[in-house]
Amino acid sequence: MSETPPEGARRIALPSGPFGRWLFGVCEHLAVFGGIVLLIVTAFTVVNVVGRAAFASPVLGDQEIVEIGVAVALFSFMPYCQMRAANVIVGFFTARLSPSGQAFLDALMNTIFSVCIVIVTWRLAVGGLGAFRAEDASMFLRLPQWWGYAVAFVACLFWSAACLYSVFRSLREMRGDAP
Repeated sequence: MSETPPEGARRIALPSGPFGRWLFGVCEHLAVFGGIVLLIVTAFTVVNVVGRAAFASPVLGDQEIVEIGVAVALFSFMPYCQMRAANVIVGFFTARLSPSGQAFLDALMNTIFSVCIVIVTWRLAVGGLGAFRAEDASMFLRLPQWWGYAVAFVACLFWSAACLYSVFRSLREMRGDAP
């Protein structure tokens, strides 16, 4: 797991402390779950394409299944990405800053990003409850739409926690307390 960062890039420490290690472990498992979902969606797509091309028999609701599966996979990957600080960073402008200056910018951006993800989590909860109450379902398979909202909401809760942990980690780096 020890990867060498590119020239001029800072190394982000893996989470420390009981909560950080627990959250990292949960995020890893969530990412594995997302990978399994994505593999299933991929296999389903192959079966659908072969069925459509060879037997002129597409799978009913193929777009619905792919749409839900990809959304679940995406939301499942994001907490792990956040915990690894593997999101897009434009180091061109910040490479010459001191480590404390970079940590300050990280803390600021992690704080702003945390607010955004907490809002997304809140709106997923509101949207999921609305879909549940309205008994919204997909067009062909009649899958309840709140199912997708529920899985995305749980993943987003962990994403929010990972974002808030990132703020804490950035503040520790800014103070020079990071391991």
